[in-house]
Amino acid sequence: PLYCVCDIFDAANNKSGVKYKWQMKQQLFTAKEIYELYKISANELPKSWRTSEYELEMKNEQRVKDILSDPKELENIISSTSWHKLGDKLPAYHHSYNKRRMVLKLDK
Repeated sequence: PLYCVCDIFDAANNKSGVKYKWQMKQQLFTAKEIYELYKISANELPKSWRTSEYELEMKNEQRVKDILSDPKELENIISSTSWHKLGDKLPAYHHSYNKRRMVLKLDK
């Protein structure tokens, strides 16, 4: 993989008046070049988010599309899912209501 490198921006020598803290170099570096220039080992460099898990998800994309396009299969998944057990795992559908709230209503 290739890496970009950012250095601390020298604001004192800046003629344009822009006050950036970092400036990206105009070159891409390999892990070996970064080690030679900055003494940062390949283990310390950031890892790509395109891991084997990501690749597996991308391979399953077509399978998911096939399932969603088949009405019978989709109905089977919807009817066989225990939706009440997913409440704690799906934060968008999990509502925590305030049980201590009391409402006092006075009528004249």
